[in-house]
Amino acid sequence: MTLNEVARTLPNGFHDCVVHKINLDYSKHEIKFSVAVWVGDPGATDHPTRETYRMGQLTLTPVAFFVIEPPDPTYPYCEKDQIVIDTDEVKSLRKPPSVQLPPVPDGMFLNWIYVRQWNSFIYVAAQKAELVWDSGDK
Repeated sequence: MTLNEVARTLPNGFHDCVVHKINLDYSKHEIKFSVAVWVGDPGATDHPTRETYRMGQLTLTPVAFFVIEPPDPTYPYCEKDQIVIDTDEVKSLRKPPSVQLPPVPDGMFLNWIYVRQWNSFIYVAAQKAELVWDSGDK
């Protein structure tokens, strides 16, 4: 599955997904994200139902590249805070990335990951995405 295909299996995609940890393993060409995925109902009137999150591990493999733009200097990027993201294909952007990206190998997808607290993007090219829910989490 691509990252967008995984997102389509989720009630809200990766919108407002909270990233707790990113592990980049160069020897395996693998990135693992520890995430809290928003699975709540945005139309719910009660806060607990609307703001339900579920913990999981998002794995991208094999990864061709992982490019992080610098944070917007007008944002408080050094403050200790959770990192909230959204993602989509790079071709969905209205204007091209601010950094020059390498060519994407055949058979790989290219996504942006917007980091709200930085007002900047991460770009990743990989072949496969998989989300596995943490045990005991519903």
